[in-house]
Amino acid sequence: MVSLSLPFLVLLKSTSQLHVNFAAASVLFWVPVLREYLLLFGGREANRSTVKRLLAAGHIVAVCPGGVWEQVHTDRFEEKVFVQRNKGFLRLALEASVPVMPMYGFGENQLYSTSLAHLSWRQHIAKKYRVGLPWIVPSRRLAWGF
Repeated sequence: MVSLSLPFLVLLKSTSQLHVNFAAASVLFWVPVLREYLLLFGGREANRSTVKRLLAAGHIVAVCPGGVWEQVHTDRFEEKVFVQRNKGFLRLALEASVPVMPMYGFGENQLYSTSLAHLSWRQHIAKKYRVGLPWIVPSRRLAWGF
């Protein structure tokens, strides 16, 4: 979901005085080129101290609470919402007295097909390292625009 939101965030950052960031899994910042790409477009580590500091500075922080599990378990035939039991982002918003605006991107799961190949291994990686490894194949809609 974050990758599809990047153009919107870049447009918002360039056309307004708003400070917009999005929270991404900490493990993504270990990859040298990816780290610079994420930082360039407003990505910051999805940990309590970073998000708390951004909110205190008046930044808007986009969070995808389904995150890792949503990436691993997405099904193109059914719209699903994955919300973890840990809702720390809501506590941070309450502490910082900032509003929470829920959003859902309908149809994003239909842009690609997912596979059940190596699902148990991918679930293990997601649980242990907090990173999703979706096994995807782009759909014709994404490639041809219809």
